[in-house]
Amino acid sequence: KNIFKTFFNFYYLFRILVLIKYFPKIDIVFVATKNIKKKFENSIFKKIDNILKYSLFSFFKKIEVVNIKFYSPKILSSLNYISYIDTAPFDHPALKKFSNEKINQNERKFFYNNLCSALKKIANYSKKKLIICLHPKYNFKYKKNDFGNLKCNIFNTEKYINESYLTLFTSSSMVMNAMILKKRILQINSSKLPNYFKSENAHWNNLFDFTNLLIDNPNKLDNEYLNNIIKNANYKIKFYDKILKKIIHKKNLSASEQIIKILERQTT
Repeated sequence: KNIFKTFFNFYYLFRILVLIKYFPKIDIVFVATKNIKKKFENSIFKKIDNILKYSLFSFFKKIEVVNIKFYSPKILSSLNYISYIDTAPFDHPALKKFSNEKINQNERKFFYNNLCSALKKIANYSKKKLIICLHPKYNFKYKKNDFGNLKCNIFNTEKYINESYLTLFTSSSMVMNAMILKKRILQINSSKLPNYFKSENAHWNNLFDFTNLLIDNPNKLDNEYLNNIIKNANYKIKFYDKILKKIIHKKNLSASEQIIKILERQTT
C-alpha cells in the first residue's frame, strides 16, 4: 500500500505540474518493451488527447521502444567466475520505506552463514573463482561478519556477470544481464529472508522459472545435488529467448546507439 501511495502521489503531482506548464512536457519517453508503450498509449489521458487532437493531458509527446539497457551486440563473454549478485536484503532502504519489518540480526547471521557456505561449495565443485558483487546499498560495517574473507566488489557487477560460468541472485534486475549473456542462473532462497524480499523473489520467479537453490541447510548441497541443479540451470538457458524477445528489438544495436539514432532523426 505504501509503495502505491508514494508512487501515485508523485505521479499525479508531476502530471499537474506539467498540465499547468510548470514543467515542460517530455519530448520522448524511451521504454524497453512494447507492452509498456501500449499501456502508455492506451491510458485515459492519451485517449482524451487523441479525441481533442491536441496534446493537453499527456505528459509526453512520443514513446519509442529500444533495447533494454544491459544489451550490447559486441560483448565477449568468459567463464571464469561464480558470481553472486547481492541485493542487500537486510540493509536495503526499501525495507524501511515499503515494509514495517524489523531486521532480526540472528536471521541475518543465519542467511549469510548459509549463503557463504553454499557459495563456497559451488565454487569448489565448479573449480571456479568466487566473487560477491555487493549492492550499493549494502551496509559495509557488516561485511566481515557476513562474508568473512570472501572476495567482494562493488560497482563492477556487469563485468563479473560477463565473466561468469554461473550467476546466483535473490532479486535483482541485473539478472537480465545474465540472461542476455546466456549464463547459467540459480536463484537463492531462504526462509530467513525478510518478507519484502521473499515477495521480490516471487516476482522474479513469476517472470521466469529460475532454478531454485534453497540455502537453509547447506549440508544437503553435496556434489550430486550441485551437479543436478547446475545441469538444470544449463537446461533452462534455451528458454531465455521467451523473455529476451520482449526486451531486445534490434540485435545489431545497443540501447544507447538506438537512442542516439532516434534523437538524430528528431533534429534533422
